[in-house]
Parts: sequence; structure tokens; C-alpha cells
Amino acid sequence: AQAAALSTNAIESLTTTQATMLTTSALNALTSLQIAAMETADLAALTTAQISKLSTQQVKLLSSDQIVGLSTEQVSSLSTGQMAALTSDQLNSIESRDLQILSSTQLRSLTTAQVSKLTTDQLQLLTTEQMSNMSSRQISALTTEQLNGLASNNLQALSSDQIRSLSTAQLSNLSTDQLALLTTNQVQALTTAQVTSLTSEQLNNLTSDEVEALTTAQIKVLTTAQLSNLSSTQLSQMETRDIAALTSAQAKVLTTEAIAALTTEQVQALTTAALNSLTSVQLAALEVADVANLTTAQINKLSTAQLNLLSTEQVAGMSTDQIQALSTAQFATLSSDQLNNLTS
Repeated sequence: AQAAALSTNAIESLTTTQATMLTTSALNALTSLQIAAMETADLAALTTAQISKLSTQQVKLLSSDQIVGLSTEQVSSLSTGQMAALTSDQLNSIESRDLQILSSTQLRSLTTAQVSKLTTDQLQLLTTEQMSNMSSRQISALTTEQLNGLASNNLQALSSDQIRSLSTAQLSNLSTDQLALLTTNQVQALTTAQVTSLTSEQLNNLTSDEVEALTTAQIKVLTTAQLSNLSSTQLSQMETRDIAALTSAQAKVLTTEAIAALTTEQVQALTTAALNSLTSVQLAALEVADVANLTTAQINKLSTAQLNLLSTEQVAGMSTDQIQALSTAQFATLSSDQLNNLTS
């Protein structure tokens, strides 16, 4: 009651020694006007016990200068309730050295609204441990500017759960440079909805390691537009199990460059349905060695139209087992040029 009766002039004239003598109950009784009247130096002289007892309303009324004046020890003593009470301007006033000593508990107490107001400079200053301990809700509150401003080590510190918490809008607006920084574990953590939200430009800029890391489930949901924009180098990095997961619709949109870049193992991994969907232009792009390594089951499922479109070189490269695997209808469709190029 006595402390609350002090005028703002009296509060302003307190020495730092007098300020530290205030009991926590007396300090807690100060009004917003009295708190605002405290000199920055007086506030900075308060003990951590005194600081931690300020009400959330009192904390909310601290000026930016008062926040800047807080010591590292004082900032680290702020309770989760006090942290959650900070305004955007107050948060943005926290000095870099103080920001880096915030505990994971303090950081996690920030609301999503507060997190979305952190500056890109502040986010860059967070340690990888702090970043990895932010909640999924907080990560999902980050703006496009904040995500694209994350330092590479902080981006790569995000856990699988944090990566999965990103909305499709957040992910589709991630710069190609940032997306290329994701670790293989992070790429594999992407949900199928997130994968389908990636733009063609983003997919086209995935590194070979990232493409290789894509799971079969992720490959299956790639749209034809996305697949058609993958480079031949990227496609050649896919695991054979992923190539085997391609649907007929997906296989049909692969570019001739991509088809030509497939390894013999990848070509062998194509399902008969996928192989059967290839156009004449795609078939022509198959290397002679790739055709020669098709399984007899694959050969047997080629349509007569497809078989007729194989070049004489491709037919000449077929093995005896492959020729014997041809059905009567398939053999009958071979042109005279193709037949003349069969080796004896």
C-alpha cells in the first residue's frame, strides 16, 4: 500500500540501491504508471527474484528501453507467463545476447502470434538447440519471410515433426535455395500433401541426394506436371524401388532425356503397365542396352504397336530369351527391316 502511494516523481528519483531494497510484494503493488516511471538503470538493478515477481500486466507495460536495459540474468529469470505477456515491440527489443540464453521452456511459452513477429535477424541468432525445441505450432506460425530467412544450420535443425507441421502454403513458398538445404531425413519426413504442394521449380532444384531420399510413398503422389519437370540427372538418382512405383500416367510424362538417362536396373524396375504406357518417342529414347536388359515379362507385355516402333538396332540387340518370349501376335507385327536385323 505504501509503495503504491509513491508518486511517479518519487519512483523516478529512487536510487538503484533503493530500488533493489523494494520487497517483491511492494514491487508487485506498483501501478503501470509507477513501473513506467522507473529509470532503466533502476530496473536493471533489480534482482532476478524481483524481476520474476513482476505481474504479467507490469511486464507488458515495460518500455522498449527498459527491456533493452535488462541484464542477461534478468531475462533468463522471466517466467513463462511473463514471456507470453511480452508485446511484439518488447520481443523485438530483446538484445541478441539475451535472446540466445532463453531456455527452451521460455521459448516454447511464446504464443504463435509472438513467434510470427520475431524478426528474421532474431531467428537467425537462435541456437540450433533452441530452434529444434520450438513447438510444431510455433513452427507452423512462421511467415514465408521468416522461413526463407532462417540460417542453414537452424533450418537443418528442424525435427521431422517440425517439418511435418509446415503447411503446404509455407512449403510451396520456401525458396529453392532453402529447400535444397533440407537434409535427407527432413525430405523423407515430408507428408504426401506437402510433396504434392511443391512447385515444379522447387522440385527441379532438389539436389541429387534429396531426390534419392524421396520415399516410394512420396514418389507415388508426384503429379504428372511435377514429374515432367524433373531433370534426367534427378531421375537417374531415384532408387529402383521408386521407379517401380511409377504409375502408367507418371511414366507417360517422362521426357525423352529422362528416359535415356535411366539405368538398365531402373528400366528393368518399370512395371509392365508403366512400360506399356510409353509413347513411341519414349521407346525410341531407350538405349539399345536398356531394351536388351528388359525382362521377358516386360517384353511379353509390349503392345504390338510398341514393338513395331522399336528401331532395328533395338531389335537387333534383343537376346534369344527375349525373342522367344514374344507372343505369336507380337512376332507377327515385326517389320521386315526388324526381322532382317535379327542376329542369327
